[in-house]
Amino acid sequence: MNLAKLAIKRPTFVMALLMALLILGVVSFSKLSVRMFPDVEFPYVAALTTYPGAGVSEIEQLVTKPIEDAMSGVAGLKHITSINMDNLSIVFAEFQLAKNPDVAAQEVRDKIGQIRTVLPDEVEEPIIMKADMDSMPLLTLSLKSDKLTPKQLYDFADDIVSKDLAQVGGVSQIQIIGGQKREIHVNADKKKLKEYELTLTALAARIQANSLNVPAGKVDRGSKEIAYRTIGEFPNVHKINDVVVSFVGNDVPVVVKDVAVVEDGVEEQKSKARLDRKDEDGNIIYEPSLLIQVYRQAKGNDVAVSNEAKKKINEMNEKYKRHNGTPSLTLISDNAHGVRMNLDDVQSTILEGIFLAIVVVYFFLGSWRSTFITALALPNSLIGSFVFMYAFGFSLNVISLMSLSLAVGLLIDDAIVVRENIFRHYEEGASPVKAAVEGTNEVMLAVIATTSTVIAVFFPVAFLSGIMGKFFREFGLTVVFAMLISVVDALTIAPMLSAYIIPDHKEKSKAPGKIANFWSIVVKVFRALTVVWFNFLFNIVEKCYKALISFIINKELVKHTFKLTKKTKEAFVYIVKYKFALFALSLVWLIMYFSLKSSIFSIGALI
Repeated sequence: MNLAKLAIKRPTFVMALLMALLILGVVSFSKLSVRMFPDVEFPYVAALTTYPGAGVSEIEQLVTKPIEDAMSGVAGLKHITSINMDNLSIVFAEFQLAKNPDVAAQEVRDKIGQIRTVLPDEVEEPIIMKADMDSMPLLTLSLKSDKLTPKQLYDFADDIVSKDLAQVGGVSQIQIIGGQKREIHVNADKKKLKEYELTLTALAARIQANSLNVPAGKVDRGSKEIAYRTIGEFPNVHKINDVVVSFVGNDVPVVVKDVAVVEDGVEEQKSKARLDRKDEDGNIIYEPSLLIQVYRQAKGNDVAVSNEAKKKINEMNEKYKRHNGTPSLTLISDNAHGVRMNLDDVQSTILEGIFLAIVVVYFFLGSWRSTFITALALPNSLIGSFVFMYAFGFSLNVISLMSLSLAVGLLIDDAIVVRENIFRHYEEGASPVKAAVEGTNEVMLAVIATTSTVIAVFFPVAFLSGIMGKFFREFGLTVVFAMLISVVDALTIAPMLSAYIIPDHKEKSKAPGKIANFWSIVVKVFRALTVVWFNFLFNIVEKCYKALISFIINKELVKHTFKLTKKTKEAFVYIVKYKFALFALSLVWLIMYFSLKSSIFSIGALI
């Protein structure tokens, strides 16, 4: 039993599969992440190592060379590049494309950990980073207040704003740039330190030792267990003055306030941020502020996180009006804006393509039933392809949506071929069921061959090598998914609907009722506005085309073609002249077609 007979004999089964595919497609579409480009991981790992106070030569010999030697033993390594600067060493490692970047980063981290003892003691812990497109901030905000000091503004951003933004789903990290962080300064007097025979190191160690909370043990009290600890953390800055750092004559304590002055200050400013805006006169005003960068989670949804964060920012601004200093948040940049604009443009292109394809099919087929049957292949294929996209871990991005927009014109071809052949059998007097079975079987191999040709073009695109191959993997496979669904739709849904939607010849001969008469009038008016005038123009062009072809063929030029005489040359000139006429007529037809395509939307408004 072939697919057409199975679909006609078991329509409930086929419709159930179709509904399941559509429901799964809608659910999969809602779960797909929205990004600008496909999620591509680059095989690059960087090791950043800080050596305070070291020059370029020391960085190269003591830090960079040992790290390069350690990284060279990682499997899959292609190239190593290093940059040496004062206080900093940067080593880049490029791996084979087949190498998992996470595995490569972990192996590099392990190799550097093995030589950690070889590096100088003053070297800070190396930072291992992999190349990641998600490392860029999604949102950049400005926090400003005219009444708060830089220290108070930083504390507000660190204690309140960052925690509020962390509540947004999909946010992974909040980074604060600018402002001044609180820092306790202990300004020691050198003369007094010398008088009490103390050093700065001893003073710092004593303060640090007295600021710790140390567990003191546990005591069992029946069924309860009580834990004890000594509280050494300073409740306020003034308590630091009372820390004992030494004794004079073994009985007189020396406290911090005897040798130093404790101040509640701020750390040295390493970054500065400001918000530039124009006033009513056009002058630029520079307002000191903080920059808050919001990062999303890996493989997250850019648009969803951005939309939710914007709603949260509005709520936060309303809440912060009641805080001291009335701080306010301003959105500086939104990387999801470009994603949103590009995706909206591609989605509108897909919808326009679907609409134009349906209208053009209706104009040429001249039947709303045939148009419905063929046009159904578009939503079935497009929505069904979302199931495979979700299963393969794809996302909605410019590349995948571009492939769907390209496939719109290909998806409907199979259904048109099947429906056209079924309609031919139906016009010849066959019943709808017989026409559906025979018409589908006649063109089944042709439809499969045509779809296989398209798949043979796009399927290898998914296996391109290099970085571009990773980007175009989703492009090729998305088209393949849609085309496979379209050919199944053409061989099952199209014949099934043709068998049950198209009326039998006996039913068409029955006298129509009042409602049928009214409906037939509406259909005639609609056809007069759309199909009738188009068929009239199309028939004129067709007759002219046939007349020109017949005129060229009927001329007795063929018998002169193979004779090397003067008439042969005249024959070729004659043919070329009429070929130009034929080409000009073809241009007229193309102009009429594109003018029809541009007026589709006005006709749709009339409908």
